Amino acid sequence: MANLENCQQVAPYTAEEFAGDTVYGASALELQSPPAGALSSGTLPGMYYLVIESESGYHIKAENINIGGTNGQLSQSSGAYQWNSASAITGSVLPSDVFNIRASDSLADNTNCSNKVIIEIVLQPSFEMPASDHFINIDFGGVAQPCVPVVDEIVEQEIKFELFINNQANFPSQSGFSYFIYVAKYYDSEEYASSIYNPNNLNPPCSYDSGSFNFSTGTSNTSIFYGNSQGVPEYDFNQCWNDEDFFNGSPSCLDSFQPTCYGRYETGSQYPGSIGPGPWFVTSNTNNWTTTCGALGVSNVGTGIGVQGSTTHPNYNEFGIASQLSSYAVYVPPISHWLYHLKFSSANVDNYLSQVDYPFLTPGDGILPPYLCWYISVGSNNNFDLAASTQTIDVWKIVSSTFQSQQFESTGVPTSNPNNIDCSMFGTSGVLISEKNSSGDIIQNNSNLDISNIEITPIDSKTIKLKIPFQPGFQAEIWDDQFARNTKIFINLYANEI
Repeated sequence: MANLENCQQVAPYTAEEFAGDTVYGASALELQSPPAGALSSGTLPGMYYLVIESESGYHIKAENINIGGTNGQLSQSSGAYQWNSASAITGSVLPSDVFNIRASDSLADNTNCSNKVIIEIVLQPSFEMPASDHFINIDFGGVAQPCVPVVDEIVEQEIKFELFINNQANFPSQSGFSYFIYVAKYYDSEEYASSIYNPNNLNPPCSYDSGSFNFSTGTSNTSIFYGNSQGVPEYDFNQCWNDEDFFNGSPSCLDSFQPTCYGRYETGSQYPGSIGPGPWFVTSNTNNWTTTCGALGVSNVGTGIGVQGSTTHPNYNEFGIASQLSSYAVYVPPISHWLYHLKFSSANVDNYLSQVDYPFLTPGDGILPPYLCWYISVGSNNNFDLAASTQTIDVWKIVSSTFQSQQFESTGVPTSNPNNIDCSMFGTSGVLISEKNSSGDIIQNNSNLDISNIEITPIDSKTIKLKIPFQPGFQAEIWDDQFARNTKIFINLYANEI
C-alpha cells in the first residue's frame, strides 16, 4: 500500500446520491466545481477532484505522486501525470469505477513551496449509483520534499546578545583590579550548544592547522596555542578535540555545555576610538550612562583569550599542548563566551533557516535558547571571592537595538564620551531599554530581556551563574535584512577581597 509522506490528510469528496443515478442523463450525479489551479475551469459530468497538500516546511509537486507505486505517464500537452484504465502500464492500479486520473500542479511555477497537487478523477461512463453507500478508494503515494523557498535575494541575518562588564580592561593593572574575570556559557540542552546557527559551530569539523606547531621541538611558526581556533566549537559535539595534544585529561571542558569552557574577559568594554576602557567605566557614572539617539558607542573589541600566562584560569589544568611546552602559553580555544550569536541564511547553505517555518523566533523554539545563561568566575584567585548577590553582580542596564545604516553599529567616534556620539553616523536606529537607577530600583523594563526576573545563583565561592530570561511573549523578527539586531547587557561586577 502506498503512502503520502510529509503531506496533510487528503479531504475526501462526498455526495448524497439516489440509487440509479448515473454519470449522464436526467438522473445524473452531483457536479463538483474544480478547485483553484485545476486544469479544467468548469464543472463536467463524472469529473471529481481531490487536493494533495504538503505539511508545513515541505514541498509537493505532481511528479512526486504515484498510485499503488506506479507513476503516472506525463502528458506533453497538459503537463499532467495520467493514469488511464485502458493503459497496460497504469490501468491496473485504478479502481474499476475510475476511467482516468490526472495529477497536475496548482501553480504554473511548481517550484513555489505553496504549490498543491490537484487530482482530477473521471468516472467510467457506465457508472451507476448502487442502492447502498459506495466508496471509491485510490491508493495515492508520494513524498513531499523539504521546502527551500526560492527567494529573489538571499538574506543573511544575525542576532546578538552580549555582556559588557564594567571593571575589566585587558590586564588587571590597567583597571586597578587584581583579578581576571572568566566567562563561560551554560546551554539548556545539547540542541542549542551544537546549533548550526552558532557561527562557532559552522567551521569544518576538526579543522585545526596542525602544521603550525612542531610538537617534537616545541618551536612555533604561527603559535597555534595563541588562538588558531578554526573548527573549534564551544562544545565538542563532533568529539574532534578529545586528544592528548590538547587536553591534559579527558573528559575536558570541551565535552561540556553546562557550562562550556571558560574564556577570559579580555579587553573590557570601550567606545570606538579609544584604547582600553571608556569613561563609563567610572563606577559613579555607569548607571547614568545613556544611549543618545539610540546609538551604542561601546563594543567589546578583540577576541576571547585563552589560558596563556593566567594560572587562575578555571580550565588551566585541563589544557596543554605537550609537556615540553611548559614554558609556553597553555592553549585553550579563544571563543568569545561573553557573546550569544546566532546567524541565519535564506539560501540553502549550512545555516539555512526556513522563512516559512520561522517567520520569527521565540525562546525555546529549537533555534533561540529559552533563556541566556553564563557562568562568571574569578578563577582560582586566592585573594578574591565572587558572591551571588545583586551587590556583587549588578545587571543595571539592557539595551536592545535595531540599526539601519551602511556603517557598523559602533563605528562612530565620540568627541569625549559615548553620550556625545554624532547621531548622523548611525542612520535610522531604535532602542528598547531596561534599566535600574543608582539605588537598584527598576525604572523601565522594555528591552528584549526581562531585567526584573534575573537569577543569580552560587556555583562555588569563586563562581556565580547568571540567568537572564526573555520578556514574556518575546518574538524576534529576523528577516528584515535592513536592520542589525543587538542586545547589550551592562554589568557592574565587584569581587570580594579576602
